[in-house]
Amino acid sequence: MRILLFGSYDNRQHERAQVLLEGLAAHGHEMHECNVPLRVSTEMRLRILRRPVLVPLLVARIVTCWGRLITMSWRFPTPDAVVVGYLGQFDVLLARLRWPRTTIVLDHPVPAVGVAQDHGIPGRWRHTLLRAIDRVATSAADIVLTDTEEHLAMLPHRRRGAGVVVTTGASEVYHRVAPCTDEEPLRFMFCGSYIPLHGATVIARAFSLLDRRIDVRLSMIGRGPERALAEAIVGPDQRVRWVDWLPREALAAEMAQHHVCLGIFGDTDKAARVVPTKLHLGAAAGCALVTGESPPQARVFGSTAFTVPRGDARALAYLIRDFAAHPGDVAVARRRTREQAKAFTPFFTVAALDDRLNALRGMTAPDPELSPRVTTRVPE
Repeated sequence: MRILLFGSYDNRQHERAQVLLEGLAAHGHEMHECNVPLRVSTEMRLRILRRPVLVPLLVARIVTCWGRLITMSWRFPTPDAVVVGYLGQFDVLLARLRWPRTTIVLDHPVPAVGVAQDHGIPGRWRHTLLRAIDRVATSAADIVLTDTEEHLAMLPHRRRGAGVVVTTGASEVYHRVAPCTDEEPLRFMFCGSYIPLHGATVIARAFSLLDRRIDVRLSMIGRGPERALAEAIVGPDQRVRWVDWLPREALAAEMAQHHVCLGIFGDTDKAARVVPTKLHLGAAAGCALVTGESPPQARVFGSTAFTVPRGDARALAYLIRDFAAHPGDVAVARRRTREQAKAFTPFFTVAALDDRLNALRGMTAPDPELSPRVTTRVPE
């Protein structure tokens, strides 16, 4: 099939679009990419939710972005399917208008109303409006992708039959890096946008509880609403380094220089429904995994990941201390996760979507040995 990855998603910040692109290409589809990033930060999105007076700024940005997307879209051959990237609740409407008879896929791992609830943004009218946005967006798509069974259950009842669960996985660059050796001191890392479900402040409190004589290192990568608070909790500690967000290739190389990848530890409702991207990336890069307990993470990682109660900084501190005392256990865990990560390659990650697309087209699945067919995106 000829498939167009479309929308205002930010391929630099979110892994899902890249995995969809690489995975569908690995299944033998001819891939094109029509992308004009909206470039609205997490902090700005939250500010708009809290202060509706800022909505016209978002609308103006979307209209400008859409104008460029429409112009760019005419440079591509007519697609058999259009995949609308993450945070595409509005882009899917443009895609449906632009290609009214084409199969439209909406990547919808996070409902808009879930974001507001997770950040404690009040207002019944806000939640009603966000649910309506989600309902209209999912109605415009033929296939709706979610990342977990829990998010699939949040789709409007009449749209659940269109849902397909596709975990995030990890793009090929993470699978190609060479993991570091098992030398000491142990190096832990976190990467993310510092939203409440990540529990960066829990990680910070856990490290602040550690005896300063315990020789471990921690890299905190990314920026977001809770970073300043996390930095304040840790205080001056030479064992901790703070790094802004890195491009994909640099982040993969950085991850490979660490022994343990920290997942999510927030105690929000959303934290109980997601499987964090960082764990897929960390496993592919050869890290042991530590995260907060939740059913969807248990289904994906089983006993491979070490877990602690979400929100429990003391339990996390104890686990870090035990790792430091028994580095051999970390070495064993790293080998197990590296083996498990073979299931997180783009080819296997998008298999369920490929099956649904083939079913809609009445096609048989291609040979997995087919060479990927990726067409370079048209420059903006």
